[in-house]
Amino acid sequence: MRYEREAGSGYAAMSGRVKDQALPAGLPAPVPPAYAELAVTTNFSFLRGASFPQDMVRQAQRLGLAGIGIADRNSFAGVVRALREARKHSSLRYLPGVRLVTMDGFEVIAYPTDREAYGRLCRLLSDNNKRMVRAKGECQFGFEAILAACEGQRLIVLPPDTPDPLFVERVTKLAEAAPGSVYLAGRHRLKGDEPRRLGLIAELGERIGAPMVAVNDVLYHAPAQRPLADILTCIREKCTLAEAGLRLEIN
Repeated sequence: MRYEREAGSGYAAMSGRVKDQALPAGLPAPVPPAYAELAVTTNFSFLRGASFPQDMVRQAQRLGLAGIGIADRNSFAGVVRALREARKHSSLRYLPGVRLVTMDGFEVIAYPTDREAYGRLCRLLSDNNKRMVRAKGECQFGFEAILAACEGQRLIVLPPDTPDPLFVERVTKLAEAAPGSVYLAGRHRLKGDEPRRLGLIAELGERIGAPMVAVNDVLYHAPAQRPLADILTCIREKCTLAEAGLRLEIN
């Protein structure tokens, strides 16, 4: 999901309907529910994000979002530029985080709640970077490293299209290690089975104590960046636009 097409146009449409409705005299207009986008990938995630961090923050302010969390892939690289822009917008809450992706593809967004938690994340990433030099740039940490660093983090786990027993086992361990601080990401993928898939995620979350939280998994700030995002996908997947097919983002 992309900003303008999902979070953006949805917010604008809601506001437009409220404005056009005739309301009884003296009754205040309904206020759209506050929404913070907590899964934002910038161009500091190599060959994935298609917008600068500051553009993401600026767009969040324009859309009237309550907050934005910047979380790049195994890196805090984009958080400083985002912070500089966020300081210009006092009404927008800004959260610096990181999207942790293990060697076998388990993904969780971590937002540290204190200095010690931030330090644990930095150590995890620094140790990984040292190993990456020897492994030619490949991620070199596993789920156990995330589990060891989970104290003091707010964790949003991103489920795969079809959660398998290993995923359920891992997210259960996280929920037990950090009770009240683990959430499951609910992203609508614009497919026919979404009600069923999201329902299963919500049921799993209720069972293990990890509520579902809505995210759009943003890769760019405006529709004009879509062609760049598609080109980045093709470079990453080593294919042409004509060959990319379903590897491109739906929206």
